[in-house]
Amino acid sequence: MSPNPYPSDLTITLTQTAPTYTSQKTVLFSTTNRFRYNGIWYNNTGYGFNAINGATSSQINCATSYEIEFYMTGADVCIFAFNVAKSDYRVFVNDMPATMDWQQFPATGAPQYIKLNFATPPYPRYNKIRVMMGMNGLAGILLPGASDIWPAGPRPKMIVTGDSYVQGPGDSTPDGAVVAGNICGELAVRTGWEVLNMGQGGTGYSNNAGAAGGASAFGSSARMTALGLLPAVDLMMVYGGGNDSFFGSWPMATSIANANAMWTAMKAARPTTPLIVVGVQAGTNLTGFVSADMNTYNAALKAAALAHSGVTAFIDQRTSPWITGTGKQGTTVGDGNADLFICSDGVHPSHAGYGYLADRLVVELAAIRV
Repeated sequence: MSPNPYPSDLTITLTQTAPTYTSQKTVLFSTTNRFRYNGIWYNNTGYGFNAINGATSSQINCATSYEIEFYMTGADVCIFAFNVAKSDYRVFVNDMPATMDWQQFPATGAPQYIKLNFATPPYPRYNKIRVMMGMNGLAGILLPGASDIWPAGPRPKMIVTGDSYVQGPGDSTPDGAVVAGNICGELAVRTGWEVLNMGQGGTGYSNNAGAAGGASAFGSSARMTALGLLPAVDLMMVYGGGNDSFFGSWPMATSIANANAMWTAMKAARPTTPLIVVGVQAGTNLTGFVSADMNTYNAALKAAALAHSGVTAFIDQRTSPWITGTGKQGTTVGDGNADLFICSDGVHPSHAGYGYLADRLVVELAAIRV
């Protein structure tokens, strides 16, 4: 999509006060007839939450990035969401960003109203609205009685499954919760595709994050069931695995066997869909991780993926590392790009880091010609 911001006649206001449009209409959340929406949903206290990632209980573990897209007429429209955590969002109009960067909901859990106003006549005026959000629930759309909305058409689709680099690291970064602007959101911005987020933080091919909040390993039955429920997609990606690189807890041979089993199951479920495996996360000084062990595990994953008949390609982030240096945001060292691209928790990417990783992934995908 275009990197240029939308023209200045658009005003966006985030408020906790509902609009009062003339003859106001409320179009409640619907997965069938109002929006082209991203994912499969469950309902929590009256609001829709994305739960495509296969988590089984916790609201937070079920919360991932998602998007809606629709056409509108007229000068005004309001996206009504219920915020469950400080999170990020971004609005696009006619495939152009309305802001140059990701916006942030406040920390308070409360109704939030994203109001859009187009100040320049003539009307009726037709615009396509695409909104990317994370860890908050879409409630509906509010608009004046003289206006209308209808679903946008389909886009190519891909799924990405993995760990917190995919789901988003939540509120652990200086940017707040990086959920909408994670790997999936940034890939969606750069490709124009729908990117369905199946990530679960803390997990790997063996690591189930202690099953906290219903989390499970990459190839678990819960995640494979979720995969089966998703609509047809054009590409599948498995990203990461660094959480398995503690070999005292998860022997590498076991993780490689689990990876092979997962890739086989994914291809059995979707035999004609290309499967891309992205290796262990780059970074030489990630807090709590041993770089040498991550290198060893990455090399083993790469060999297994290249030998697997169902894997279309392997993308290697570590051998020629995408993230370099020993610094992080707030503790800069000057020896690599980690100063900018790793946030102050020392593990997860910043918003800028996610954008950079998505840039690298798009180049690799183009070379694979998926």
